[in-house]
Amino acid sequence: MAVSVTNLYRMGALVVMALVGACGGGGSDALVLVPGNQSPVIHNTITGQYVPRFAISGTANVDADSLQERTFFGRVDDANGLFGVEADIAFTRSSTGGVSFQIYPRRNVLAKAGNFKGSMRISVCPDAACAKQYGGSPFSVPYDITVQDGITLSRTDINVSVPFGTVPPPELVNVDWSSFSAGWTATETTFYDPYATPPSVGIAPYSGRPVSDHVLQVRMGAGRPGIYRSTFRVESRAAMPDLRTLTSEKVISLTYTVEPNPALDQVFYPARHDITVNRSTNSHVFTYSSILNTGTTEDWSMKKTEYLTGAGTSGPYKSWWSIIPYGSVHTCVNDATPANCLTPGVYTAQVRHYLKTPAGAREVLFPIRLTVEP
Repeated sequence: MAVSVTNLYRMGALVVMALVGACGGGGSDALVLVPGNQSPVIHNTITGQYVPRFAISGTANVDADSLQERTFFGRVDDANGLFGVEADIAFTRSSTGGVSFQIYPRRNVLAKAGNFKGSMRISVCPDAACAKQYGGSPFSVPYDITVQDGITLSRTDINVSVPFGTVPPPELVNVDWSSFSAGWTATETTFYDPYATPPSVGIAPYSGRPVSDHVLQVRMGAGRPGIYRSTFRVESRAAMPDLRTLTSEKVISLTYTVEPNPALDQVFYPARHDITVNRSTNSHVFTYSSILNTGTTEDWSMKKTEYLTGAGTSGPYKSWWSIIPYGSVHTCVNDATPANCLTPGVYTAQVRHYLKTPAGAREVLFPIRLTVEP
């Protein structure tokens, strides 16, 4: 695009704005650009950002009055693609009659990580074909730009298939982040369906603060036959030197298939409880799930707890496990005096579940072992 130069007097200075577009080589015309000592452009950032706006400054050997009838075309050549092919240019006439210039290269989004060392070449031309160049053009500006990935995951699509009754091992994902971040956080973003009963899934390790582990685990619990899809957003927040906080994110998509298995009617998850508690800490929640195969139902009204062995007869020795509302242990009754609490030692119990299966009704037992410490 050609830009005609016109007079614009502002605070006693002649300011001329021109768009530096595409051009080639050559040399002539009564205007010579003399760039100043240009320091290398050095910057460290993350993907998705830009190199900060900067100017190449210098003086122009030219009659200032002749600028108003000139047009300018130009080109920014950069082999690494960090900068665009255009730039903004401004000429300013001082009160003493001298002319200076500033060129502001356009910048591209930094999409690729790496360390980029090189030089951009800037040409300023009087014609669109750039058959000629103004004196002093082209000139080079060196740069050393480091671009880091805000967050990287070794995999984002996970597919797992197991038969009913099998709990798959965790799926591992390698995680890395930029030097501006302390780690990562993960959030499940699966669409919530209040009528669905999917298996439990989650990310480990989990923390409300950034996690510095470089291996992320996608964990899955037992589920009924079916296909289950979950998504997790993994984020890393970068604290940049200019005080901005930049968030980079990736999404993990999990497809978890539980295949039919006619050999099983039901499974417990986990398979049993082996619990250790302190005698004086009264209430502890320990949930478990009874996972039913297709075609199997459970009569919840018939579920009951049977106490098998105990270390003593004090406290709730025949009522220490509560089924409702969640599975939980109670070590004391009313207060934590010795007479009202379980005697330290081992206690065992089982919860009876009554099933109705295609082959008929039957019972299954969930075992619980409780160790009470002093």
